[in-house]
Amino acid sequence: MSYIRRNRKRERYLKYKNRQEKKAANFHGYFYHDEIYENGEAIKIPKPYYVRFYHREAAGYLKRSSNRKIRHCKSYLPDGNYCHKLFDFWWKYD
Repeated sequence: MSYIRRNRKRERYLKYKNRQEKKAANFHGYFYHDEIYENGEAIKIPKPYYVRFYHREAAGYLKRSSNRKIRHCKSYLPDGNYCHKLFDFWWKYD
């Protein structure tokens, strides 16, 4: 493989990574995974990565993350289902 071909491959890869980063920052279907939850604790992973979610998957992911924040919240939460509006879910989703 020639140097030029390798260089173009690397440029394509960097362009793809930059696109993922921008879309994850504006929440357009990409999520940045930098921690996992085990036994109720967040553990930083050594090699974070981006994951692409489509509509149905993204909705489920956001709902699970919102419910996790509600379960682990130490402060006061109002009665009823109003507590689900305290954390970003649908209004964060485009």
